[in-house]
Order: sequence, then structure tokens, then C-alpha cells
Amino acid sequence: MEAYVYNTFWTRFALKEYSLDDFDCYEKHWTVMNYTNPEALLQLHDHDFVKEFNEEYASSGYGEAVWEKIAYPKILKMLREAFGMVVTRGGDHSRCRAMYGVDVMLRTERCVETGALTLEPSLLEITFSPDCRRACKYHPTFFNDIFHTLFLRDPTNMTPL
Repeated sequence: MEAYVYNTFWTRFALKEYSLDDFDCYEKHWTVMNYTNPEALLQLHDHDFVKEFNEEYASSGYGEAVWEKIAYPKILKMLREAFGMVVTRGGDHSRCRAMYGVDVMLRTERCVETGALTLEPSLLEITFSPDCRRACKYHPTFFNDIFHTLFLRDPTNMTPL
């Protein structure tokens, strides 16, 4: 099996800071605003997110390029492990193709050995039918890239897992 991660990703944010109260408050406990409240959707492009993420975590003592050196490699490793569990049996699968959406959240944990804080990814969801509306809106080549990768064996804007 071959698997790829698209090099562009989309962020989602809750509109209110998370806390363990007021469970009926949608804006606090959910991140999907583009269906119920599209005017409140915070659209932060991946390159802007990475820049702000690196600045915030560098100022918290994590060092430079935290996304590139720590967070993203751990996300890729987690996805390799998840998709590595897929077992194919029977017949010829050489013509099977699929596109999945993946929801990931980063959490802060304390390293048992060193006591230092570290970032760890959590796999929240893998969906067989992802919503591609934002992908097409902000990256007009999105489906061309997908089709090049899936059907022409020419991975375009992809990172292999």
C-alpha cells in the first residue's frame, strides 16, 4: 500500500477558549464553524499557522522551528503507524484508490524521562469522505494534485508516508 499526505493542511479553531464547563456552548467545544456559523470561521492558512505556531512555542522554550522539527514529524509518524495497520487480503488491489481526511490535535505532555514538556499528536478521526470545499477554494489545483497522485502515479504536492 502507498499513502501520501497532502503538503497543505487546514486548521480549525474553537471560537472560545476550552474549559470543562458550559458543555452546551458550541463555540467552546467544537471547531467546525463553516456549517453552522460560517461568518465566524477563522481561516488561517497553513503557512501562517506554522509561522505563528513556531513563534508561540519558541517563546515557550521549545526552540526554533518546532513545527518542522517536532510536531509535523510526529504527526507523519503517527499516520504511518495508523495506515500501516491496514491489511489487504484477497484479490488484486492495484487499482484501488482512496482519499481520506484526517483530524489531528496536538497536546502538551511532560516527558517521563526528562520532565520536559513535549508536543504529542492525537489522531481524532479518519474519514473516507472529507469535505474538500476549503481545499478547492484556497488551492485550485487541489483535485488535480489528488488525481495526479492517485491515478497517474505522479505524486504532486504530497509527502509519502
